[in-house]
Amino acid sequence: MEKVVEYRKLAIGDESSFSKLVLLFNKEFESPDLNYVNDKNIRSLIAKPDFICFVAFIGDKVVGGLTGYELLMYDQKSSSMYL
Repeated sequence: MEKVVEYRKLAIGDESSFSKLVLLFNKEFESPDLNYVNDKNIRSLIAKPDFICFVAFIGDKVVGGLTGYELLMYDQKSSSMYL
């Protein structure tokens, strides 16, 4: 059986997928509280234009992802994206 990985950029309304990614991060990065998700911050972050979240799915299961923050630079005319 072939496993197809689908990648999706999350947007407002995708908070549940973001929460699942946080739980995966907690497990993989050995967080002291594996089941903690800050729902308030998730709702706030996903609405910010300078924050991105990509999630990898196999079917409905979250199998990976990344988050990024755009930071305006004080010594340049541009910004940088931190993943």
